[in-house]
Amino acid sequence: MSVLSTRMKSVRLLSVMGLVLAVVFCGALQVHASKGDLTTIAADLQRHDPTIVINQNTAEIVDVDGEIADIMVANPSIVDVTALQTNRLYIVGLTLGSTNLIAIDAAGNILKRLNIHVTVDTENIQRTVTELFPGEDVKVEALRGQIILSGSVSTPEVGQRVQSLLTHYISEIEGASRTGDEAVVNLMSVKGKSQVMLRVKILEVSRTLLKERGSDTTIGDLGDSLGENIDVSDRLGGLLGGVVETGVTETPFAAFGLLEKFGAFGPIDSVLTMLEEEGLAKILAEPNLSAISGEQASFLAGGEFPVPSGRDSEGNIVIQFRQFGVSLSFAPIVMSQDRISLQLTTEVSSLARDSAVTLADIQVPGLDVRRAATTVEMGSGATLMIAGLLQSQTINNLSGIPGMTRAPIIGQLMSSENFRRDETEMVVLVTPYLVEPYADKKQAKKISEREDRNSNELAAAFSRNIGRAFGNVKISGLFDGDQSYGYILE
Repeated sequence: MSVLSTRMKSVRLLSVMGLVLAVVFCGALQVHASKGDLTTIAADLQRHDPTIVINQNTAEIVDVDGEIADIMVANPSIVDVTALQTNRLYIVGLTLGSTNLIAIDAAGNILKRLNIHVTVDTENIQRTVTELFPGEDVKVEALRGQIILSGSVSTPEVGQRVQSLLTHYISEIEGASRTGDEAVVNLMSVKGKSQVMLRVKILEVSRTLLKERGSDTTIGDLGDSLGENIDVSDRLGGLLGGVVETGVTETPFAAFGLLEKFGAFGPIDSVLTMLEEEGLAKILAEPNLSAISGEQASFLAGGEFPVPSGRDSEGNIVIQFRQFGVSLSFAPIVMSQDRISLQLTTEVSSLARDSAVTLADIQVPGLDVRRAATTVEMGSGATLMIAGLLQSQTINNLSGIPGMTRAPIIGQLMSSENFRRDETEMVVLVTPYLVEPYADKKQAKKISEREDRNSNELAAAFSRNIGRAFGNVKISGLFDGDQSYGYILE
């Protein structure tokens, strides 16, 4: 029994060892098989199958090396594939999209793998766009059911018309996955200059002083004769009274009047300078701003004052600051080589202590605001005048003989009380220019010394001072020579 028992133990031990070896061997085989599968998958990922692009409702013929037994298409709704011969495929694009096909032989071997992209007929679209918009540099491409527009056009309107045309076209295509604005990607740019410089002059004119000087003239009275010489011998009388109507508008200072021929303010600039010299006008600001087409530029000359806006979690007063002063913002859009669409907002505000309120023991002043906003289309170099923004103040004046006005009874007889009403009008002159920045100074226009003297603003001021010193005579040809000159400082 002991011998039999020993033999049984040996058999059991051998069985266990065999089972362990079998498990280990099978695991090794499984690991080897898994590595083989991974190698195959990696090879499939690195494979680059050939690709063809065909237009919708067009066909292509593809040759295959071997006799075709079967054809498998991933998405039969995109393409229709038939075998013309045992080694040739006939492929027709049905709808927009991408798919692939696999051709095999009778033994199941893969003869052909092919990626297929069905797209719109960009050549036909390109030909149509070129015929409808001659002279425009528009390039049409297709990408995954979308139309890509690139190149340049003369105006933004042309670009919008091209985009609208292709948006309508692709919406009629069967199987288009995207419609409307999503179907067309507009990458076109506008030819020519796309930067606008704005020259602005904001001033305040005293209508009260104009009336006191015997002139109740509107800017409409400045007339077309401003292009001629202005007689300044009679300062105010000749300045405003002796010229004719423009017909721009009948409101004072031609509210929203467009003065096409007064580029860079022209003769009106001289008139406003004379008004300033006589104390009838005050220039508040003269900013020059530049902005790229479609972007916004702003200007502020003033300050900020604190306004309580609430309390924080600890009970402290929260202060916000509000702006006041002379502000201007504009957003230009270049329409063509000589037309600019201009969105303009301007404001002149000042602190008004008489309308102040008290918040949390803090006196907050009010604001007297004059604001104008408009959108116009104008030529490069034309001047827009915005006015009619009036402000009226009533001042109570007490006059009389000093010392006697406080005497009882007789003081009322020796003094008089009158009310003075001061009226001022804000006038804004705006002139946009199409400009082009130069990175290379060598490309900048060279101006001769004589041209520079004649165009210099200081030279113009010098001429006016000389003319005033010699009895308001007109000075001409002062800088025709190469002599030196100086300035009268006041």
